[in-house]
Amino acid sequence: MYPVGPGSNLITLLEVDLRTRILIADDHPIFRSGLKTELSRHADFEIVGEAVDGDEVIAKVNEAPLDVVILDISMPGIKAVDVIRRLGKSHPAIKVLVLTAHGDKGTITSILKAGAHGYILKEEDPFVVPEAIRSVTKGRNWVGPSVATLMMGKFRDIPSETNSGVLTEKECEVIRLIADGLSTRDIASRTHMAERTVEFHISNIYDKLGVTTRPSAVRWAQEHGIL
Repeated sequence: MYPVGPGSNLITLLEVDLRTRILIADDHPIFRSGLKTELSRHADFEIVGEAVDGDEVIAKVNEAPLDVVILDISMPGIKAVDVIRRLGKSHPAIKVLVLTAHGDKGTITSILKAGAHGYILKEEDPFVVPEAIRSVTKGRNWVGPSVATLMMGKFRDIPSETNSGVLTEKECEVIRLIADGLSTRDIASRTHMAERTVEFHISNIYDKLGVTTRPSAVRWAQEHGIL
């Protein structure tokens, strides 16, 4: 028997089992550390692991029982949409809560369609994350206030006469530079973005257009009046 009376200093097995087991996946160590510190203040959360890229997420979910994966979508390795789809097939009970700086409507839509259970922008107040975790573990999908505002705006938008609205303004800029023959490094220099950010935009373009090569993306842009 385990001591459970008023004088006991032990956490009961029941209390441990009720804690939400969380994996934090983000390639920025300072952010991971800060989020871990914040979530550790909540008695109903247990941080059971960390991951720095998509490949490590896939590996870590098989190492220990998990309830929630908090996932950044611009990490190296396996793309976030593929991570989400894989988890949905192999570990359907795990909830995926995206926590990212990317707030364009197209990205949000593609991530939620892939099967994410929640989407939060890093600009939100810290209290939003615990609230979202508790919501998704109860089976409710959850989006942050900023995301909700963005998506409401999407439904109010008047459809364009062309399909250029499929891509964000930044993605249109990137695809024009691709059409000009610029490399990823050159695009990063021209737009003052990190190369990884450019790669993220190119990956989104491919996903949205259903293509796998730059020439195919450029051809689509030509056919839809972006170039």
